[in-house]
Amino acid sequence: METGILVIHPGALGDVLQAVPALRGLRAVAPAAPITFVSQPRLGRLLVELGAAQRARAFDGFGLEALFVDAPTPPALAEAVSRVKHVVSWFGSRDETYCRRLRALAPRAVVASPVPDDDTPVWRHLLGTLAGWDLAIPERVEPLRAPPLPADEGPAAPRPRLVVHPGSGGDWKRWPAERFAEVIRALRHRRAFEVLVHQGPADAEAA
Repeated sequence: METGILVIHPGALGDVLQAVPALRGLRAVAPAAPITFVSQPRLGRLLVELGAAQRARAFDGFGLEALFVDAPTPPALAEAVSRVKHVVSWFGSRDETYCRRLRALAPRAVVASPVPDDDTPVWRHLLGTLAGWDLAIPERVEPLRAPPLPADEGPAAPRPRLVVHPGSGGDWKRWPAERFAEVIRALRHRRAFEVLVHQGPADAEAA
C-alpha cells in the first residue's frame, strides 16, 4: 500500500534548514506518513538526526536526471516513487519536461521553486507551496533541538559549543552579521560557550 511522503530538495545547508517548518507541518497533518528526504547525504542525515524527517536518500544516484528527457524511466526511480503516497519536489520547477514526467509517476506531485520570486521569507514560501495540505503557518519558527551528546567520561565535561553559520550564497537571504554578533554576545553573557563560526564557500565576508 502507498504510504509516506517523498520530499526532494538538493539545496545547501541554509536552504534545507528553511524547509524544516514545512516538514513539521506535513508531519502534523499526516503523522502516520514517514517523510523521506532526498538531498545531499549529510544534510538528509542531519534532518533525520534532528527528527525533521524519518528517512534520507541521496540525491545523486536517485535517478531524477532521467526525467529531464523523454526516455524510459529507470526502474529504481519508478519503484521509489510508487512506494509513497505524496511527492513534493522543491527542484526542477522551471523545466516542463521534468514536471510532466514526475507527475506521470505521481499525479498529485507538488513541484515548486525552492525560493520565492519576492521578499517572502524562504520558510514561509515553502509552506505556501503546500497550500493544498492546509498547513498551519506559525508566527515564529521553533528552534531545532539537537540530540544530547554522549556523557563525557573525563574528569571535567568540555564547554558547550555554539556553532554559527552567518553566510549565504544569496545576499537577499543573509541576516546581518551584526545581528549574529548581538546574539552571540547575549548568549555568552548567560553561559560560557566555545563559539565556532562556520564559513562556507560564499561566506567569507559574513564570517
